[in-house]
Amino acid sequence: MVVILLVVPLAFVALVAGFELDSFFPSNYQVGDELVLPVDGPHSAADLVRMTRDDHLGVSVEGAGRSISFSATGSLDDAGKALDQANKAVIAANNGKFQTRLPDMTLPALSGRYILLCLIAEMSAALGFLVPPRSRRTRR
Repeated sequence: MVVILLVVPLAFVALVAGFELDSFFPSNYQVGDELVLPVDGPHSAADLVRMTRDDHLGVSVEGAGRSISFSATGSLDDAGKALDQANKAVIAANNGKFQTRLPDMTLPALSGRYILLCLIAEMSAALGFLVPPRSRRTRR
């Protein structure tokens, strides 16, 4: 019973601390933007996504109607470069025609590394509370 009363609250605190650390110090970001095609463009969004499907390594591309949305996860620099390359490939496939490119959306992506570290620290603290230290006295 003592184990449950000790370990469960510590695990909850460790999870919350891990999520908070992960959101304050993210190692990965999810970056995205949207490309709006002109009404008189040569191709639809779905056609452009199909035509350039294999050209975007690490970038998720989805098209509906006249808009194509791009998203990539990674460091800010790498994800931004991947999005720019995917945008350029789609614009080139559409004969250089596009109406507008909506601004980037950047969100921190949870990696879970701090969560794991906090859970390991929680387990070692719980073990320290549950296993009493040995007496340092020696018999004479």
